[in-house]
Amino acid sequence: MDNFGKNYCSGNSYQVCGNYDSDGCLEWGQTTSCPQYHACQGAGECYALSASLSASYSNLRKNEGSPPPGFGGGNWWYYDVKLKEESGNVGITVQKRQRCYTSNNPSFPSWCDPEKTDIATLFGTNHISAGGQITGNNPWVWFNRDGYTYTVTETFWGIDDNSNNKQTSYSFTVTSS
Repeated sequence: MDNFGKNYCSGNSYQVCGNYDSDGCLEWGQTTSCPQYHACQGAGECYALSASLSASYSNLRKNEGSPPPGFGGGNWWYYDVKLKEESGNVGITVQKRQRCYTSNNPSFPSWCDPEKTDIATLFGTNHISAGGQITGNNPWVWFNRDGYTYTVTETFWGIDDNSNNKQTSYSFTVTSS
């Protein structure tokens, strides 16, 4: 079988089959590393790795502590948000976010806040390293005490270190009574 010119993966590098010493026999050539944020796969091909972004919330607290800034009456909830790069392959820069709301209140069935670019302010940074995470403490929402149920969904958009667009969101539901 003729392997001349074929590639072979060796870890995160590849080698090419050829006659490198003029003896008429084929051998694997020198090891060539794949570029940063790439991996060797299959027949010695380097491919771009991609980040996997996830978002979650925790520690949802109703009417605890001081009311949030601009509070207009009703109920408020503080909570924590975690953004995580799950693949462990490449980092990601989170660029913007948007919080949207749905309700069973017929007067206000759904609405969204404007998109915001304040990721570094909320999380201390807007970059998540490969396999890393960032946490935003004490974001908040408030609703009038009207007995309706509200679902809060926050979506985050970013770009990974290989220029792949990424998006993720989390949701939770509260009743304001």
